[in-house]
Amino acid sequence: MTLDTFIAKMRELGYSKAGAEDLIWVASSPDDLTQAPFNLVPCGNELFRIFKPDGRDGYFAALGSDRLPFEGTLEEAYNYVYRDRLETRRRYFGSPE
Repeated sequence: MTLDTFIAKMRELGYSKAGAEDLIWVASSPDDLTQAPFNLVPCGNELFRIFKPDGRDGYFAALGSDRLPFEGTLEEAYNYVYRDRLETRRRYFGSPE
């Protein structure tokens, strides 16, 4: 999934283009994290980890389906964020269809 595809899929969930872009921050290093809900941090070999703000000036690693810290390609990271927001929407508002 590219950034444009990610934005298009998030728009299907009701996000504006700016709202979808605000969900993610592609950091240059772990020292470059922001309060964006999902910080994508390169960890070598074109792989990324996802960190989320913990609300106390810190961050925690997002967990993958194997319950280990997520590590994947940029495309997989976009997909992770999309699935997370889709599941949140389903949990609170029912199916988006």
